[in-house]
Amino acid sequence: MLFKSIGLSFALLVCSVAEAACPALLEASGVEGKEPLTLGRCEVQVEVQSPGARGQVLLKLNEAAAQRWREDLKAGTPRWSAMLGARANVRGFIVMVPQGVLLESHSARLLPGAAWLWDARAATLLLVMPGGNAPAPAEAPALPPGVDCALFNTGRLLFWFDDRDVQAGELLASQPALVRAPHDFVVVPAACIGGWRLSPGAPAAMDAVSGIGMVAQDAKDGTTFTLIAQVGAQTVQGKMRVVDPVKHPLRGLWRQTREIACGTGAQRVPPQPLHELRFRSNGDFSATWTPFERYIDYEGSFIYDPASGALNLAVTGGNNLPVDRKIVARTRLDADGRLIVSVLPGGSRNPTDAGVCEMIFVRR
Repeated sequence: MLFKSIGLSFALLVCSVAEAACPALLEASGVEGKEPLTLGRCEVQVEVQSPGARGQVLLKLNEAAAQRWREDLKAGTPRWSAMLGARANVRGFIVMVPQGVLLESHSARLLPGAAWLWDARAATLLLVMPGGNAPAPAEAPALPPGVDCALFNTGRLLFWFDDRDVQAGELLASQPALVRAPHDFVVVPAACIGGWRLSPGAPAAMDAVSGIGMVAQDAKDGTTFTLIAQVGAQTVQGKMRVVDPVKHPLRGLWRQTREIACGTGAQRVPPQPLHELRFRSNGDFSATWTPFERYIDYEGSFIYDPASGALNLAVTGGNNLPVDRKIVARTRLDADGRLIVSVLPGGSRNPTDAGVCEMIFVRR
């Protein structure tokens, strides 16, 4: 039975084969020296299903992807051997989802209660999560070594630091984590999560047992909703924002690779490149010449006009503020997808060569 929530039914990821980009939905890795075996969002049809108390997602591969997977998972190949030995990881678009085995018709030796089922003949990949009729794991369910669910009763739990951008038709598979220090995170095991839900009116469906979900095909750009998980006595939440990439051409993280001299147009490697120029779908931006943990030089809001290339930045805070808090820049995106921007002020610690008129950025 197709899983339905709030009157929405999800069955198909629609992407044009002609599109240049096909963002990764899943990848199967774990073979040393071999590239991951991937699935793009435009290579599959997706059904979020919930038979009884169990959560599962069925991915039906298109012909090109099916041929690739069948070839790479033939009996005796390195990938097949890795999957058979449960050494390969399957990663989701947002976070890692359970490690397991991919065999031609069944699975074995998985993390507690979870199963990845690859059917080569039907070209389908089925993710089955705890509860129900999954093949029994070879060993009794166990938490990771040294981890007890009591660990997550106190302390800060989160999904991500900033709002998370998602796209219409995106598969959702998330895991909360306990933050013990800036670089010390402990992922909450599935066995310690008491249930999942979405905020009322969310343009998405989610299975309450597994936390597997999908954003609606017709989700509108700018719509926000919240992912909620119960971990012991704590409730952890993560805000998501639906983004149409066509409407947000600057969105994402950019790094400077070149600068262009005034007059001559000569390009050179900048002595002090702007390593992180970030534009968010909510209209915020930040600029950081030398990234370190959560340090930024300055941040604020931006307004971008794709037709004229005008970029207006309003600086509201940071650690190394420019003299002018209202920055007007010219931009253009070239045929190679590079972002070319008139010089942005760098503040007292990042002076700009007066002979430079433009900065060239590529996506990180």
